[in-house]
Amino acid sequence: MSKATKPILRLERKYEVQAAHSLPATDEFHKCHRTHGHNWIIKLTVEGEVDKKFGWVVDYATIDRCFKPIFEMIDHQNLNTVKGLSNPTSENLCFWIADRIKPSLPANLDLVKVTVQENNRSIAIYKCKS
Repeated sequence: MSKATKPILRLERKYEVQAAHSLPATDEFHKCHRTHGHNWIIKLTVEGEVDKKFGWVVDYATIDRCFKPIFEMIDHQNLNTVKGLSNPTSENLCFWIADRIKPSLPANLDLVKVTVQENNRSIAIYKCKS
């Protein structure tokens, strides 16, 4: 790496949220039409330059502070009752989280992707930036 190049790194921070939801757009006989819960894994991927003084892109605690209001809105809730989540698919939850976290992140960070995992086999990934 040349001296003129500033190192850019991606960081990931994971959170676990317990919440219920139903998918009202599905047929009434579809299993997801009924209210059920998940131990959701939410992963935020950010990117930025490495701070020479600290040797990091950002303190993970900063990401935690940015996500805390979102966490408090959705943890142990019925997601269908959360404003903006009337159809809380994993995909819609990705978009909803991204819209709320972007404004609170420090200016030196870019949100690269939001990942929402509802179980071991079902994962939605929203690429906010390539």
